[in-house]
Amino acid sequence: MASSVPHDAVRKFHQRDHEQHPQPLFSYSHPWSFIALHNYMEEFLRLATFGMSPQQRRQVLPLLWRIIVGVHIALACGWLSATGFPGFAKATDVEELRRGQMDAATEVVAQNIFDTRVRQCQAGTDEARRFYAERLQMLLAKYVDITQREYNRVPGCGEL
Repeated sequence: MASSVPHDAVRKFHQRDHEQHPQPLFSYSHPWSFIALHNYMEEFLRLATFGMSPQQRRQVLPLLWRIIVGVHIALACGWLSATGFPGFAKATDVEELRRGQMDAATEVVAQNIFDTRVRQCQAGTDEARRFYAERLQMLLAKYVDITQREYNRVPGCGEL
């Protein structure tokens, strides 16, 4: 029994119907349904575990997970420091780093204090001298904040 509707008309009808009512990405009728994704994951696990049966995977995968987590903990805690992985920073290392940063900051602020004093002494106007005096006071306060002690002595203009 032959159809009276031309084949092109049926194809156009289905194409127009699909454009007006597209199927959602995840539906049981869509090729990428949850069932299909599950099947792809099963195939991936089969390949990744070299063809082990599901029962063997249930026994081996938790063991592998425990080994991975155990090695991670050993690396992070420094238990494998003999292998070249020092783990977390030790408190003495952190204190040494902090001390180095404080020394560098102290040196920079002390240099800025000296440079500001030189500029203050070389300033041509009273307004510029006041500006440098305020900047000098700010730097001296920052020096006290960093070192917890007073700056030794700001040189006089005659000493520069």
